[in-house]
Amino acid sequence: MNLANASVGATVSFATSTDARYPPGNIIDGDPSTYWITTGLFPQEFVLTLESDASVKNIHIKMSDVQCLSIETSADEEAHSFDEVMKKEFQPQNGQLQSEEFVFENAINTRHLKFVISKACNHFVSIHSLTVH
Repeated sequence: MNLANASVGATVSFATSTDARYPPGNIIDGDPSTYWITTGLFPQEFVLTLESDASVKNIHIKMSDVQCLSIETSADEEAHSFDEVMKKEFQPQNGQLQSEEFVFENAINTRHLKFVISKACNHFVSIHSLTVH
């Protein structure tokens, strides 16, 4: 079961930018034709809040024009303090959809996942979908 889906209680509880045509909730709506698009300033962030605490072993993200992404977690009830668990740089894909998977050897117990886009290949990036197991 994908823990990062609105149908199972996940929410995008915070995003640094929003556009009414491409809202952050599109990341977790389960519709492959929708996405969240950022504004032109970096870093950009969004926080995924799970329905309840979970052990996360795998994250799959579809995005475009992201050059550097970090993932932080928080097991707190409220999303106040985060610890970075992964940071990765990507090669430019010339606007092509990027499909990246992150596997954690040891499961991470968390309630909130923060995704920080610190560098991009374009003025805007898009996040199309997120799968968390």
